[in-house]
Order: sequence, then structure tokens, then C-alpha cells
Amino acid sequence: MIVICGLGNPGTKYKGTRHNLGFAFIDAILKKYKFTIFKKDKSREIYKGQINKKKYLEKQFSCKTIKLNYAEGQQNGPPMILLHGLGGRWVNWESVIDQFADTWHVHAIDLRGHGDSGWVQNEYAFIDYQLEVIEFIQEVIKQPVYVVGHSLGGITAAELCARKPEMVIAAALEDPPLYISEWFDESNFAPIFQAVLDIRKQNLDERGTAVELRKIDPESSDKAIFTRAQAVNRADPGVWDAAISGQIHEKWNPDEVLQAIKAPTLLMQANPDKGGALRDVEASRADELLENGRYVKWDDCLLYTSDAADE
Repeated sequence: MIVICGLGNPGTKYKGTRHNLGFAFIDAILKKYKFTIFKKDKSREIYKGQINKKKYLEKQFSCKTIKLNYAEGQQNGPPMILLHGLGGRWVNWESVIDQFADTWHVHAIDLRGHGDSGWVQNEYAFIDYQLEVIEFIQEVIKQPVYVVGHSLGGITAAELCARKPEMVIAAALEDPPLYISEWFDESNFAPIFQAVLDIRKQNLDERGTAVELRKIDPESSDKAIFTRAQAVNRADPGVWDAAISGQIHEKWNPDEVLQAIKAPTLLMQANPDKGGALRDVEASRADELLENGRYVKWDDCLLYTSDAADE
């Protein structure tokens, strides 16, 4: 709890003057955040309310490799981990956190090289991203979790399920690019990633990055563009380098990973015609390999963009 006191000179003589800035500041807070009276007597008025209505706090955890940045909600239910896509950050899940925070213990992580988590050198392969997540579960959560991953986060969630099955209760994989190594060079992702990398290397401020991102994405909302600009400016350029060069796919075996997953798994596919990263034949193949899976295709939804979290 934080106590805020407003000081000023009493009486109508000083009303609305600089001598009563403390009173005016308190009055503005009461009006904006709709505080309610808590206690009142002849000499004072005490109000109570909540200024920051967000249902989570941003924290950091020191892993063996890097500092891992994450947002954590209150302990209102079973633990859930949210993993963002390439070039994103935990903030992409902000609206999702608000929806789940009342009944889950939510943790949204900045993956290595993203957001305010630490960077590594030349270690941005699909199989690398799980390492800090495993340590985070072991040292911070200390019990099995539900894991939800979007795009790169979906790959990371799949790796976690396959390599550490005892840590996962159930998983949801949102449009994971499981087989993208087979067609990345011919995809729309290749020029987009290169364009974003070129923007990132200019070291622009967030507004400048947003302006440049708008040139390659005229469809997304202004809010989504600015959120993406914040994420791009925080990310290690190496994450795009790894994707463009193909390093990200090294030692990645999607069939082996999918077959190893035993936890109940929801596989969600976005529409490939709208930029989804999982083709129909690949989604069917993945569905067959998942021992305890359920497959859903969202024909009218594009899960790849950061707008998806707001929708």
C-alpha cells in the first residue's frame, strides 16, 4: 500500500493557486481513478482506491546464462506460462494476462534476446530458447505448468513438452512454424524479416521504428505498430540474423519433437493465406504425430501479427 499526501494552505484565499498544488494533485487523482471515501473528520479526508489496475508485476530472474525478464500475475490458480513469437516480448500477451489473471497464476516471459531479457551470442536456434524456460520453471515456479506459445513461442513450448514432460500439464501451440525450414526462402517471411532487421540496425527511437514498420505493414492498428516498434528496439538483431541465415533450424527435428509430446496439446493453425506459418498439410501431419492432441484451424484469423493478442 502507498500513502499519498497532498499539502496546501487552507481557505478560499489560496484555492486554485500555486500554494495549493498538493490539494489540486490529490483532487485530480480522486477524480481520474474514482477513489472512494475511507475516513472523514473535521481536519482530514482519507480516500482509498487503485491507481495501477494492472494485474501483474514485471520482474527479473537470474538464470545461469542471462537475466530473464517476465511479468507475473497474482497466485489465483494453476501456473501458466505465455511465450511470445520472434521479435516480440511479453507485452504482446498483455490483454491475455488481463483475461486470465483472475483464475490463473500467469507468467509471461521475454525469451532470450527479446524484450528486456539478456542477449546471447549465436545461440538463437529453436532448440536453444527452452533453456531459460526450463530453469525458470525449476527455480521460480517449482511445479508443473500449463504452457501457451505463439509462433516461436509455440516451438519453444513444443520443445519443453518433448524434453521435459514432467514439467508440463498441458500445452497450446499457436501457429508454430514447425516445418518452415522447408520453405522459408520462398516465403513472405524472408523479406519481412530482412526488412525488420534493416530497421533494427538503424538504431532508431521507437517513433522512428514505428514509422518504418508502418511502411512494410499498412494494415495493422497504430497500437500494434507501436507495440511492435517497442519490441523491435529491444531485441537482439541476432534473432533475425539466425532466422534469415537458417541457423535457427539447426538440429531441429519437428517430427521427433511432436512424437515425444505426451501432454494434452492444442494445436492452433492460422490461415496460411493470411500469413500463417503452418501450412494445411503440415498441420495435418503434426496432428497425426501428436499422441494426445487436438487440432483447430482459424480460417478467419491471423495469429502471426501482434494484433492477435488484442483480438
